[in-house]
Amino acid sequence: PSPPSRRGTLFMRRSLHCGRQDLDRAAWSGPGGAHSPFARPPRALARPIRRGPAWLAFAFWAGQACASAKERCTHSCDARGQCIPLRYIWGAQKAGTTSLNAMLQTLGACGGNALYTGILPVPTTNAKETHYLTWTTAPSRHVYAGTFLSQSCSSLCFVEATPDNLISPLAAARLRFIMTEAEAVQARFIIQLREPVSRMVSFLQMEQRLNHSQINVDTAIRSARHTWSNYITGRQDMASATELFPSLRQCHRNSSKTGVKLDCQRTARTIANLGARAMGNCTPPEVTADSLNFASFGGLYPLKHCQQRYPPVIFWGMYAPQLVFLLSQFSRANVLILSMEAFKSSETNSYMQSVLDFANIPAVALGFHDSVHANAAAKSGLVQATKLPQCTTRSALGELYAPWNQVLYALEPEFPEFPSYEEVPCV
Repeated sequence: PSPPSRRGTLFMRRSLHCGRQDLDRAAWSGPGGAHSPFARPPRALARPIRRGPAWLAFAFWAGQACASAKERCTHSCDARGQCIPLRYIWGAQKAGTTSLNAMLQTLGACGGNALYTGILPVPTTNAKETHYLTWTTAPSRHVYAGTFLSQSCSSLCFVEATPDNLISPLAAARLRFIMTEAEAVQARFIIQLREPVSRMVSFLQMEQRLNHSQINVDTAIRSARHTWSNYITGRQDMASATELFPSLRQCHRNSSKTGVKLDCQRTARTIANLGARAMGNCTPPEVTADSLNFASFGGLYPLKHCQQRYPPVIFWGMYAPQLVFLLSQFSRANVLILSMEAFKSSETNSYMQSVLDFANIPAVALGFHDSVHANAAAKSGLVQATKLPQCTTRSALGELYAPWNQVLYALEPEFPEFPSYEEVPCV
């Protein structure tokens, strides 16, 4: 038989648990995540997989990767076989985290065995997202570790990929409270960001599909802006952040030739801290310098008066304040911040390899390029069939996010600038 196409390789969740190869086509996740009732396998996976020479070569390579992962992918399991994950895809929502997680599971990484999205946890297997850190109000090491069992993951390489963690003011503090100091030092967080307007439109389109909603995307954006405006009314921290935006724009104009100056970074850090206060409705620990190792002190949960779950949806595209919640609990060196646009670019293989190197998963990223572009092509048709925002609404939202993007660029000088929000389709 002819060898299988590499198309779709990234989206087959292969449970290569060191000695057995179980290929599971059902793990393809469409809009809404792996557990969505709307999930559909891509066309390339709808037919039986032909096990030709290329498949055998991949299986051998991936099996070797899994065996190596057991030796090198950091894990923390106790005598009962309960484990604390030390590898996280932390966000952002609707920014390609499902694809990243599928790639890591292809190489032997495992998910959790419970979903914490209702009153009681729901048993499952190999879940991409557990939502425990956004669900619990009393974080328990015993409960969280019991969600990741060594008997169900031979590689002991667990990856928790709940993208909602990034927007939750308390998720990082709860995790740091659960972890030991040694675990906090070894933890790694992968964050993939997307142009905020594009992310918002994609999120609202997903909500339409999952909830069978007839609400127009344009109407939803206008409603979200109204909710956000009411939320920040009278908040001095947000007003103070806004007053600093002009100086940051000047920093950006002067940085093209000389790089971002330290005083500009300090201004951006001040704005991010103020934004985090407004976003969390509390006073989280401030991020004061990149050189500090925040993994050296214990968790500060509970943070008094912080939002227990999520702030208004407009905040979800303001990434700099969200980083404050994480970097006040963990070292900056433990965090890899990526761009979804780079994920879809012609440099996909090297991009994937950088993820593997950061996560310390010893594998060579082969054949991912075609898969990523196939996924992008498959999703391109969704825009044509779904209601889009008015161009004036899109522009207003883009202008709202623009200064917060500048804060992110000043904090992270190596992060590539997002494409223009004007590339987002509108009517």
